[in-house]
Amino acid sequence: MVFYALFTWLMGAVVLFRWKGRWMGFFLLFLLFFLTAFRGEYIGNDTKTYLDSHYIFIHATHYANITNLEKFEMTDLGGQVELLSNLFYKIIFFNGLNERFILVFFAFIAFYFFYRAINAFKVNLAYGLAIYVILGFMSYSFNINRQMCAASVLLYAYSFLQYENKRKCLFFLFVIIASLIHSFSILFVFIYFVKFIPLLNKKWDVLLFLICLCLPVVKVNIVNQISTLLDIGHLSNYSLAYGETGLVVNKVISSYIRILLLYYFYYKWKKLYVNDNCFFANFYLLTILFSALLTNYDGIVGRIALDITVFECIFLSSYFLRKTLKYNSMDMLVLLLMIVFFSYTNFRMIEPGAPQFYLSF
Repeated sequence: MVFYALFTWLMGAVVLFRWKGRWMGFFLLFLLFFLTAFRGEYIGNDTKTYLDSHYIFIHATHYANITNLEKFEMTDLGGQVELLSNLFYKIIFFNGLNERFILVFFAFIAFYFFYRAINAFKVNLAYGLAIYVILGFMSYSFNINRQMCAASVLLYAYSFLQYENKRKCLFFLFVIIASLIHSFSILFVFIYFVKFIPLLNKKWDVLLFLICLCLPVVKVNIVNQISTLLDIGHLSNYSLAYGETGLVVNKVISSYIRILLLYYFYYKWKKLYVNDNCFFANFYLLTILFSALLTNYDGIVGRIALDITVFECIFLSSYFLRKTLKYNSMDMLVLLLMIVFFSYTNFRMIEPGAPQFYLSF
């Protein structure tokens, strides 16, 4: 954990000291790709799972209830909802390739589309990647690897909402591509309608802020009620993770800290640039609402929320990139609080007692 906590502080220095050069951006892009693709076996929940050939076989056959490899035929394949990810599993499994290629593949796709999104939104690459680490998205990719890859594709899809209607088809195209990697992504076609919402006034801001304060507390009860009503065992299993009072309190407090820190930058942006891009402001406010649901990214609700909260990297990069903006003492303090808080909470993914090798080839 110490390694990644210090790494978070390094990314904070990128923003604090304005290390925003082009080559710094490309260096960070390569570094984050390298650390993600070649992370140690015990870094995160997904890593050891993806390096398990039996797991790859299950996904390659898409839960086709096949237990005998010798009798397996291509006609036994199950449904192909997540076509792109399943196709890659098949290529790995049936060609006897090293399972590490899966982590390399998903890391490449994730950072490629993140880079494309950064360029499309015209924000600084170094800032964007630094905030990607500070807000915890790098650590989430260690635990929900495939969905983080799909979230990067969605982030690129969101960039097309800046343009005129003649390019709107590309938004829907990339949402579909993301859903072929992770099926939850298809839910985010509704984001298209955010561009038609005018800049919200102060009354709406206050109302949404109060809703944000309520969501972390009521989320667990809502999830439990839905899982019981619809008899969704998978959803229920995730919600049971909050059964311990101490864990609930820690998660809720973490959510409140995240909401307050993110809301500060929303308020400052809107105060300074009230006549600027209302799509940016409203979209970012929507990500804060979803952040209020992130008491756990491993839950179903949290996984859905991830696909939109990744936009926070774009908004905050845009905020800190403003040439007319000089960091005041409060900006510096809030950013430091974010670094301190997230450096502690983001990277607690190393299994207890496991050999802590940060890289593996």
